[in-house]
Amino acid sequence: MLTLPSYLTVVERAVLTAILEGPNEHKEILQQQILLSELKSRDFNGHGFFTDFSIPEELSRYPSSREILHASAEVDDELCGFILWVINGQADSLEGYPLGAHSCHPDGKQIEQVKLEE
Repeated sequence: MLTLPSYLTVVERAVLTAILEGPNEHKEILQQQILLSELKSRDFNGHGFFTDFSIPEELSRYPSSREILHASAEVDDELCGFILWVINGQADSLEGYPLGAHSCHPDGKQIEQVKLEE
């Protein structure tokens, strides 16, 4: 079972677990980065959200300088998309956005059917 920081919401935790336990060959690097990360900021704009991470500089870098890892899920019965942005070899932020829904809130109470997207 993947251990994630306590600052993550239920939605963020479920999505990151799916992404970080997925088939990515370098997932251990991202797992370590997220595990040791701190919350830099969390912004909900009324439709979607960004959760920004602060990653310790001494940790190993992801081999690609820019990577976009996608997932989707139902959050409180609303279909949402998610992107884990990897920039300069570090997990930079998790973005949540509505897919035909009105909003995707990071504090959703129920999340179901998390799927990785290619």
